[in-house]
Amino acid sequence: MKLSIIVFLLFQLLFLGCLPRPATPDLSRHSDDSNPGIDPPTPGKGTDPGTQDPDNPSVGSNPVDPAGPGSTPVTTGGVAKAPLVQTSPRFDEVTWLTSHNAFVNKGDEPGWLVENQSRSLQYQLDNGVTAFMLDIHVDAGQAVLCHGKCSGFPSNLYKKMDLIAYLNRIGDFLNKHPEAILTVIFEDYTGINELRAALDKAPSFRDRIYDPYKADVRNKGWPRLDAMIKDNKRLLVISDRSDKKDLGVAYAQDFTVENYWSLGKEGKDIICKTRWDNIPLNRTDGKFAYLFVMNHFRDIPTSAFSAADNKIDVLWSRINDQCSPAAEKKANFLAVDHFDEADWGARKVVAELNERVAIVYADNDLKGKMQMLKPGKYLAKDLSFGEDQINSIKVSAKSRVKLYADDNYKNLLIELTEDSKNLGDKADKASSIIVERE
Repeated sequence: MKLSIIVFLLFQLLFLGCLPRPATPDLSRHSDDSNPGIDPPTPGKGTDPGTQDPDNPSVGSNPVDPAGPGSTPVTTGGVAKAPLVQTSPRFDEVTWLTSHNAFVNKGDEPGWLVENQSRSLQYQLDNGVTAFMLDIHVDAGQAVLCHGKCSGFPSNLYKKMDLIAYLNRIGDFLNKHPEAILTVIFEDYTGINELRAALDKAPSFRDRIYDPYKADVRNKGWPRLDAMIKDNKRLLVISDRSDKKDLGVAYAQDFTVENYWSLGKEGKDIICKTRWDNIPLNRTDGKFAYLFVMNHFRDIPTSAFSAADNKIDVLWSRINDQCSPAAEKKANFLAVDHFDEADWGARKVVAELNERVAIVYADNDLKGKMQMLKPGKYLAKDLSFGEDQINSIKVSAKSRVKLYADDNYKNLLIELTEDSKNLGDKADKASSIIVERE
């Protein structure tokens, strides 16, 4: 490593580390690996956003609705409900809170020169993180956790950790929480034999893997969450190498799109450009829905940077103005450093994204300009892309969208309970919208 980079790192730690941090929930009465009274959220069964959790003021906080003009709905009222046929959300309809470099934390391994997370893996599991980015390397013939490389100068920048212990901890969590669904995303420098050997020593992890190849996901679509729970295949594992398919590990470029991983040193590189030049963020392949990995972190992590980057308004601004328009969908994985910074901002945004159960599009094919809507009433003229422009709509499970020809929600044009394209004249006449969720 160049001397200039080391000097830069030390500057960040000595100077930025002294900056005051925004207030966070009082966790002093809990050890790092304890659960401060918060049950891990299940998509679709989350804490009521209007109810405060006395053990953690961040849970149940009602974040500011930042979706743009006309996005704050009024009370739905007593609208008659037709029966719904869906059971639970599909995996691709959910946004999962994702910790970048989840293992680079001083809770599990003291002494890191810089850390991506402030809390241990167990703390992350217990506090709403449902996807984990891990870097795996080969050292002495075994798959291990390392960041960049497994040894070097300075030694507190290049550390080696026990991958098998991490996999077992994730597997144990799944065993203790039979409705939990998790994802592990590997930055992968191993061969298939090294990873297979590690998985064989973590059977509670290995046996929960959902194999998207065996399930023929690209043709049949992503499973509904209740099916994953019923089959007890509640762990999606993704690798950026294509040689792990026989292990049930998804090759990232087969199933995901992903934006470039850095906000830059100053956090100003907010444009959502693709990580892979040959795979645009709005990639389509028939009816198959690629999962969108939205990276939101800087080159060099500090808690002060994350306290700024993970603010609710900052996240929403990038989601609404950059990433959702570029991908033409909402994020499936929101990946951040120091997930609990900015008063749990990233977790609140993920919870709010999972309330956005409908997406209206200006184009016929669920593409183009879009706006995410949560349950409530809306006037078409207040949509971000203008009136008379709704041509297709995505509808999540246990949800419905009603389009009306008047501003008073009386003259019903069409009622939708599933994704619908080419809506035509009826949508052109829509003046108001009701979004409902059971």
